[in-house]
Amino acid sequence: MKKILWSMSLMLVLCLWLIPYNAHAFTFNASNFSGYLAWDSEGDVIGAYDLDPSLNYENTGEYFNVAAGLMFDFEYIPSYPTYQDIMENPETEWMWTFSASNICVPCENTPLPEFVFSHRASLADIMEGVNWAQNEFGGFIPEDIAYNFNYELTGPTSGTAFLSLAGNAPLYMLPDNIPQSGFLTYDCDADLSVTVEPVPEPVTLVLFGTGMAGVALVRRFKK
Repeated sequence: MKKILWSMSLMLVLCLWLIPYNAHAFTFNASNFSGYLAWDSEGDVIGAYDLDPSLNYENTGEYFNVAAGLMFDFEYIPSYPTYQDIMENPETEWMWTFSASNICVPCENTPLPEFVFSHRASLADIMEGVNWAQNEFGGFIPEDIAYNFNYELTGPTSGTAFLSLAGNAPLYMLPDNIPQSGFLTYDCDADLSVTVEPVPEPVTLVLFGTGMAGVALVRRFKK
């Protein structure tokens, strides 16, 4: 009887071992952040500091007094789900994990604490949360923001991204100790990561549990 149970358990473990399995996850990593923040009380920050020409008056039809830029390196792991899988299936639930470390705040020497956040949701759920935030806090964000985003690939799955934006802010409210025009640069060793994984299906969980039971039986009858 023991030999029969041992043989059945061994066969079950071997069958589960032979089932094809890949560690599935879409992963996007960003690092090596750098950028600038500029403002000009005269109302033409793009021209004053020779910034992104795509945001100047000739292209946007409006002058801006505040501008910012951000550059970072990125790398992604092509797997399942792909970017297209996520975008084309907005109702499919995924396990999202967001993590960040070494985030630095301008004019501060101490980085923010590292954090990791995981949540099960669909892309539609994520976008609903984004829309809620925009509705709740949109009054603090200028409506006339112009931006430009582009990237350059440095390898099959890596590259460098560039983001520049400009808008208008009430610079007359600046404290007297802050100049009415200025240009600041910053560098940050922050690491940001977004991972999107498929939610395990019930059949997968049953197979995993059965396999673990088989391993336990094998170990028991080997004693």
